[in-house]
Amino acid sequence: MKELSHNIVYKLLKQAQEAGDIKEDINLELLVKIYFFRIDNLVFKKNNLFESYGKAELFKHLVIYNLKGIITGL
Repeated sequence: MKELSHNIVYKLLKQAQEAGDIKEDINLELLVKIYFFRIDNLVFKKNNLFESYGKAELFKHLVIYNLKGIITGL
């Protein structure tokens, strides 16, 4: 999980921020830590969300809708 969060997700978000696609005032390191802490607790624990919701719906709510809040121009 650490490999994914720090070496992939953080770097992609940083590139997007440098390109002006993510608001400048977003602390990406904190964002990634909070997000992956939540994901770990919501998705990978006993009685997780995968037992109640489909993958596509979870993806939209956990990824897409969260990204819309940090993207510029919306």
